[in-house]
Amino acid sequence: MREDKMEINNSQKFYTKMIFRYLYSVGLGDWWYQHEDRSDSHRKLYCLWAVISNAYIFLNICNELLANFRKDLTDVEKNDAIQFSFAHPLIFAKIASFFFNRKKIREVFGRLLEENRSVYSCGELEKESMKQIKRYSLAFIGVSYMTLVMSTIDGLRAHFKEGIPIRTEVTYYPSPSNSGVIVNILRFLVEFHWWYIVSVMVAIDSLAVASFVFVTFKFKLLQRYFKDMGLTVRRDQSNMTDEALADKFRRDFIVGVKLHENALWCAENVQKAFGWVYSVQVFETVALLVMCLVKLVTTNHNMIFLLANFAFMLCVIILNGSYMMPAGDVTYEASEVPTSIFLCGWELVRQTDLRFLVVVAIQRSQVPVIMKAFGIMTLSYSNFIAVSLFKFYVQFQINLF
Repeated sequence: MREDKMEINNSQKFYTKMIFRYLYSVGLGDWWYQHEDRSDSHRKLYCLWAVISNAYIFLNICNELLANFRKDLTDVEKNDAIQFSFAHPLIFAKIASFFFNRKKIREVFGRLLEENRSVYSCGELEKESMKQIKRYSLAFIGVSYMTLVMSTIDGLRAHFKEGIPIRTEVTYYPSPSNSGVIVNILRFLVEFHWWYIVSVMVAIDSLAVASFVFVTFKFKLLQRYFKDMGLTVRRDQSNMTDEALADKFRRDFIVGVKLHENALWCAENVQKAFGWVYSVQVFETVALLVMCLVKLVTTNHNMIFLLANFAFMLCVIILNGSYMMPAGDVTYEASEVPTSIFLCGWELVRQTDLRFLVVVAIQRSQVPVIMKAFGIMTLSYSNFIAVSLFKFYVQFQINLF
């Protein structure tokens, strides 16, 4: 049977390892599945850095939540404070979800990237999967940092027009009335905080979406395996005896069944590892879209404000779509496996016990593979459209009243 040779450079592994290394650098620990030895001094210094980094994220979010109790907030600051009180704790929830499921995530990526590569691999499909992952990652980076840039520009506009300190986040301390060198340093750390947590969020989102794409890749690879198997059976039919052909078919088919079981295991455990991340993303999308629309109605408008707000809404919608569309691809590609098994050349093999094995494999492959948020909401193209339409429906209702 023909097998595509595995590429020397595992681009999937390189990309994933790069993201894990970044998450390690921001203090979330080393959860790459291949162990690396480090000195005791390195571990101690890293432990200190991890405490500082995570405390910086957590304490600044607490500072934002306390800002809602300030008495001197303007209407714009009140709206921003409420928005950030939802958005940034939800980002922290993603980070916490990643941390608490780190062992399962390590195991899943070990199986996704290493299992069965020596058995059957396809460089063409791997390149295709990496192109898809890069598109989603660039979408994450583009819309997230476009939102940050537009919000920073809006803060600069307010600074030059109203004479207040540059502000993107609303915090309890420092407030606009505070001044001094130390206050300005704290103010810089507050403004940098949003950029920092967004970079962590983008890395986690990229990992979650990469897991979807890798599972999709496994089901595509499985389809190609069985189709190649059918071509091989037809080619060998005239050159081999019935018994030899049946033995070869049995060996190859059992390999295909094992590949299928591995793909199903990966799909199930990707759901377990990243299920809470999906749930947070869906809740974040709905909640923040509603808040942005309310903000449009209750706040005086200027062009920079509108651009910043629409950039934020676009960011949330694209983030949600970048989860739901690759999850829908997993379901679709898994549904194509029964057809591929049917085309494996079983009709050319005379042994009836092998046909029974094929029937069982087809029945097994017909069980739907569905990725869900909250354990009930299917991540799919149709639900992405439904959530996006919900945004326009809410906007219509707000404008109506």
